[in-house]
Amino acid sequence: MSNESLNPSSLTTNGRLVAYSDSLKTGLQHGIEFTKLFDQLTDTKDANELLEASTALFDFQMDTEYVVYPHKYNANDYYLIFMSRLLELHSDKDAVLHSREDNLKADTLYQTFPNIDDKEEFHFEQRANQDGAFYVEQNSHQVIFSLNLEEKTMYFNSDTITKLFITEWSDKSDKDEVTNAVDLFIQFGKYLVSDFDFSVDFNMLDASNDKKYILANTNLSEQIMDKLFGL
Repeated sequence: MSNESLNPSSLTTNGRLVAYSDSLKTGLQHGIEFTKLFDQLTDTKDANELLEASTALFDFQMDTEYVVYPHKYNANDYYLIFMSRLLELHSDKDAVLHSREDNLKADTLYQTFPNIDDKEEFHFEQRANQDGAFYVEQNSHQVIFSLNLEEKTMYFNSDTITKLFITEWSDKSDKDEVTNAVDLFIQFGKYLVSDFDFSVDFNMLDASNDKKYILANTNLSEQIMDKLFGL
């Protein structure tokens, strides 16, 4: 039985002091375990270690009854770091990870894409009663894909990709950069399959998918259409 579960009223004064000290040590050791996983997440060159650390951190609760860490990242940030690190391990640099200072917690993390409006920011967020996390456009919270590292699944939302990247942004941003961003999502999915044997539903991005889709914008360039259906 841990000291934290003991009834203080059943302890002598000295026993309470010992229990308090032991509880602090347990909390601090828990924090050290976190830093080991976090170092693994940010430093490892091994893809399997990267997945292991990301999956563990997603459910990791840093705070204990006696030790509370006021500045910490949240579970969604670990998914975002995982995505950025996996792309980095494959020498894919098209998505840029940023941090914004936040005095309430650790810096807020988000991604942007070069040469696409820098107001367009992306991050992961969790949804009530749904497992894993959802990669969304930060302003609209529209889901681009869902990801579950524990279950090893990924699902693309082709409606959002068509609406944001193809219909809305193809006219106001460089078409090469827009299609490169879509391609980055495809490559990320491919890395999940090749490195970890994920089950990835590419939806309409998969050329072998025989389902028919209706596009909102029928005047898309051949380059964009090739990118969408040339997986």
